[in-house]
Amino acid sequence: MLGVVKQFLVLGQDPNCPAEESEASWDYTPLSLAVHWAREIMWLYLLKNGAKLDLAGSRGLTPLHVICTERFVNSVKYFFKIIDDIGLEVQINVQSNEKWTLLQLAVANIEPEIVEVILDRGADLSRFALHDKTVFEKDRIRYIEDKEKNKF
Repeated sequence: MLGVVKQFLVLGQDPNCPAEESEASWDYTPLSLAVHWAREIMWLYLLKNGAKLDLAGSRGLTPLHVICTERFVNSVKYFFKIIDDIGLEVQINVQSNEKWTLLQLAVANIEPEIVEVILDRGADLSRFALHDKTVFEKDRIRYIEDKEKNKF
């Protein structure tokens, strides 16, 4: 898979172009898809070749929203390590279209280790509020349905 990405970039493809929409309305950038599918080597390659960390799809989900939703603390830590190693800046308090911050996603998914990582990165607690349970359930169900429709 990395070979395909390398070839696209060699041919001049923009590393930030949205993926084609599926019936689940995914319009993630290549970096968001690489994060979703846990392709760590691809994260590094895309970031080194100009992929934008804060670029969001139509739902307002950035690659960091995606990784916080996937619920793997080691992946979150590694993603931040790559960001630091490359020397990139990241917006830690960015919100999705549904107003979810990274911190809210980590808390809603009951991921205390991810919460700790996000707080260590400077998440703003002064405006923290957890979404209504029904909003969380609706978003989680939609996410699970989207994930099932887009299995490779």
